[in-house]
Amino acid sequence: MDDRNKNLTHLFVRDIDEIPLPPRAAWRAAARSTTGAQRAARALLAVGAIATVLAVALIAGYGLNQRQQGVAAPSGSPRITSLPIEIRPSPTANPNVTPTPAATVTGAFDDTFGFVLTEPGQGPTTTVRRESGTRVGSFDQAHFAVSPDGRQIAWFTPRVEAQPQQMRIASAADVTKSQLVRTIGAGELGGTIVWSNDASGLLYQTYTEEPAPTPPSPPGNPSLYAIHAFDLSGTTTPDRVVLTSPIRGLVLLPIAWDRAAGVAAVVETGEGGFMGSYDVLRFTGSDVIVTKAQRPVDQVLAFSMSASSDAKLVLAATFENGGSLSWWPLADFGARKTITGARTGLWHPQTHEVATIGGCAGDPVCGPNGGVRLLDVEKGTSRIVYGASTANLSLRTFRADGSAVILAAPQPPGANLYDYTLVPLSGAAPVTFKDVNGLLASVRLR
Repeated sequence: MDDRNKNLTHLFVRDIDEIPLPPRAAWRAAARSTTGAQRAARALLAVGAIATVLAVALIAGYGLNQRQQGVAAPSGSPRITSLPIEIRPSPTANPNVTPTPAATVTGAFDDTFGFVLTEPGQGPTTTVRRESGTRVGSFDQAHFAVSPDGRQIAWFTPRVEAQPQQMRIASAADVTKSQLVRTIGAGELGGTIVWSNDASGLLYQTYTEEPAPTPPSPPGNPSLYAIHAFDLSGTTTPDRVVLTSPIRGLVLLPIAWDRAAGVAAVVETGEGGFMGSYDVLRFTGSDVIVTKAQRPVDQVLAFSMSASSDAKLVLAATFENGGSLSWWPLADFGARKTITGARTGLWHPQTHEVATIGGCAGDPVCGPNGGVRLLDVEKGTSRIVYGASTANLSLRTFRADGSAVILAAPQPPGANLYDYTLVPLSGAAPVTFKDVNGLLASVRLR
């Protein structure tokens, strides 16, 4: 997988204005090394570039967002004792890999936490390092997600020739010792993963592996998609298919799983990447009841959807009013509300606040280029936590416990190193550092 494809999902949701529009030939279904979700994402990149009205909000993921203040924090990631687990060092752990450029160590860094990052020229190899720069391990992945408490990472191994992909999990503090969760069936590929809000289960996507199209075949996505729920504490048949696409090319993308409430959400999309249906899954014993909410008049961008880490609320970007953010309760898309004055946003861990960057004239904390605002979507209150002195800053991620936000400065197209600012929300002085563009997530190391 080349570096542009490897970072596509992350860039798609945070830095879309910096991505060059791929050639039309790239809209076709890709060869075996390119995933179906990436094919749908490329189509959306084309729409977003043509529209030039919107920078898209964050997904997923990848599970980095945490709980609301006043809501009980997620329980610690469970110990898995009931699965037939193989524990082995990662085949890609390599102590001789050239270190990532480390930031100058100051009091703003907290090595209780670290970053997950991909690097130019390293293919699927993904590194975990401490905030101050020291590497702690690496692993090869095609897709990964961090648990809500930041302590565990789940990933699909890359497809290598005819070898089936594996889903593996590991402690963020030691990814060189991973646990085999499931081996994907022949003819299938693994896609997007989200953790349940209590870190005791995984909701993930698989899709059929199809041969690459031959000209003059039209562009398209011929894969069939399925959503699986995996119970990490289950003793019998922990993996089950909970939703399947009835037609080829209908992409099913997992959004969140509220384990205690027995509710999950999946968005349906396809060519263009817009929401076609928002599906609420209710688990009652062995049964799954699916309720669908159809696409609204304005166009909701499926790949921009992300959930608060307590899995209670969902955030997404839309084309409404020339580009805006919307949020709604996980199980009630019909209660959707708009966040005015923002086009991109990121859930603040352990709260129901959304971070945005924009104008804040009149606020004494506001900088010459606007500021980082935290908006409590339920209370309607907001606060400025950082005044920006650099123009066009973007939100990259939060520290896993929500105690700091990491911002990225604009860079020339193709830049390998980015300028970042780590802003402690305690009021301590921010610190700037350089690292690769593929700084994707924060983890907790102890």
